Amino acid sequence: MNRGAKITIGIFLTIFVLIASGFLFYRNLSPEFMPTNITIESTIHKLNANEYMVELQVNQKKDDYHSNMIYPIIPGKGNISFIQDDDLFTPSSIGNDHASLQMLTNETSNMPMAQEPFGFGIPGMKGIYNMKFTVDALSEAQENLNPQIYYIHKEKRYGKDLSWIKGFEMTVE
Repeated sequence: MNRGAKITIGIFLTIFVLIASGFLFYRNLSPEFMPTNITIESTIHKLNANEYMVELQVNQKKDDYHSNMIYPIIPGKGNISFIQDDDLFTPSSIGNDHASLQMLTNETSNMPMAQEPFGFGIPGMKGIYNMKFTVDALSEAQENLNPQIYYIHKEKRYGKDLSWIKGFEMTVE
């Protein structure tokens, strides 16, 4: 084999190794913030005929530098209003975005909702975030369904969607 053929084979092997390495790297990408890095505990209890209180504790075990949303899904219940206190975290806004709403809809397709759900974000820093909010009762027809809290993590790297959603049961008192 002549010197030119050896160089050509070497170039093709180098290109092949680079492409294979890139493919394996992309295929094995995983989220920087995993479902095991978050725990959420929550309780709900009735305040009066038209209002419920939710107490929520989010334990973020590591920094999350990507977008996150928390959605309380409480069948038959509507608008949420945060209680502001020095010891409690209060989100700066309540709403939703299309990508989070689509993930939530796919996850909760068998759960009836009285209205479009509203979510809120928490800071990306590691820590424990305590919140309290009230929820308006829209109907009493769905009292027996289990309320849930959903954490949505949205992350894209190198064009790959690494987003995930995790549900947490809410304790009814």
